Amino acid sequence: MNILTIDVTEDIDFEDDSSDEDYEPSLNFTLRPNLATDNIPIEDTDESDSDNEIDPSDSIDSDSIGNIRRIAGVDEIDQLTDDRPLLVYQQALLDLANIQVNSSCQVKGCCENITLSTVTVASAIYIKWVCKNGHLAQKWCSQPILNRRLHGGDLLIASAILLSGNNFQKILTMAKFLKLTILSSSTFHRIQITYLVPSIDKFWTDQQDAIIDEFRDQDLIVLGDGRKDSPGHSAQYCSYTFMEYISKKILYIITLDKRSTDKKSTNLEKACFQKGMRFFKDAGLKVVEVVTDAHVQIASLMSKTCIYPEIKHSFDVWHGTKNLGKKLISQEKENKALKGWTKDIVNHYWHCSEVSNTYEEFVDVWYGVLHHVVDEHTWVIPYTSSGDSSCQHGPLVDDREKQFLEKGSSPHTALRKLVMDKRLLNKIPYYLNCRSTAELENFQNLILMYASKRNSYSPPMYRARNRLSALDHNAHIERAVMSNKDGSLRWQRSTTRKLQDGQCML
Repeated sequence: MNILTIDVTEDIDFEDDSSDEDYEPSLNFTLRPNLATDNIPIEDTDESDSDNEIDPSDSIDSDSIGNIRRIAGVDEIDQLTDDRPLLVYQQALLDLANIQVNSSCQVKGCCENITLSTVTVASAIYIKWVCKNGHLAQKWCSQPILNRRLHGGDLLIASAILLSGNNFQKILTMAKFLKLTILSSSTFHRIQITYLVPSIDKFWTDQQDAIIDEFRDQDLIVLGDGRKDSPGHSAQYCSYTFMEYISKKILYIITLDKRSTDKKSTNLEKACFQKGMRFFKDAGLKVVEVVTDAHVQIASLMSKTCIYPEIKHSFDVWHGTKNLGKKLISQEKENKALKGWTKDIVNHYWHCSEVSNTYEEFVDVWYGVLHHVVDEHTWVIPYTSSGDSSCQHGPLVDDREKQFLEKGSSPHTALRKLVMDKRLLNKIPYYLNCRSTAELENFQNLILMYASKRNSYSPPMYRARNRLSALDHNAHIERAVMSNKDGSLRWQRSTTRKLQDGQCML
């Protein structure tokens, strides 16, 4: 018997905006032997698996010894479906095996036969040995009992659901199909509020204090971004995350309810940002630059020099180039000749942000695109006194598939209007440092695993789930640093890496 393997052989371009309907993946089909069915010997190199492997010669035949129930055929499958599974701990099973109970009651004057009775409490099952007169001979529980008569299994189920980012209703539905008795919804939420949320808050506070001490005497560049708890405009909560630019560690994550902003969800992100900046000031951290998206309220707040005079405000260059791309695409319907240049112009804007230190340098390089697209690579007068009057690329390939625009044509005029747009030029100072919040955007996707926008949470639970995602992210950062000998991180955003390697010039 053979196995068919399908591999994707093409490199995925994350900046390709083509629709899924037009996408045709490149696949590689390989037919190889099935090692499992053809009995081909395989050398096992995993020591942990080999240690737990059971020698077939040592296995016990279930038909020859013991009272092991076996389903012989399809006709007896009801024996499996009518029964129900239970959450039982190994030590409890060993204790049960060692229990010895007389068949008759040992209470003086009572010699009634002992019978078994079972009681299910949440995810635990109790077995009682009682006689007809109600005398209890022995009692056994499938789980250890903690303080306040809390079953260990109930606590661990609630912990596993929360720490894995799962939803209780989905787990409950799975348990119903499995006929597995678990804790109720009220018990689950009571355990969360009583035990889990305080533990998560304490763990996050302790780790946050350690991170703050690590960066206390440094000049910090901080990335900031907000996230609402719903996909629409009727958000109840907003979580705002601050990430350190170099190490990519989460410094602070704040969650606010819209009731703290007069029930105006549009003001949540600004309020979170202000609270985070106060936190940094109170913690004694020196923030020299803050990088955000082009949020209007935050940009207005940072533009007031009397509030944060010592902090530079930068915009995420990825959001800037994305917005530029949208404007170019909107021009493609009337000027189809621009379609082949959209990606190059967007990459050129990113390149301008990389190589420019001042507004004048940025304008000089940026305006050069108007000459390049019409096959003019040198011009007489630079656009600023300190600028250059030529393109920065090397020799061009003769057999170019892309056609140059005609100077003064409608597409060239539309491009000139867009390149020299005053709003676009006024935002240039925000992109001079070429900062990207790509890793912070990745972290926002991680939050979705713990706090989905399709589910509602109480304020303590929403805060705890956001902090769990921050703890998960910081732990991943620590593992990544430890796994690299030089202490550097191997980031996986190939698109950003290509642009930062200088592949963004025309």
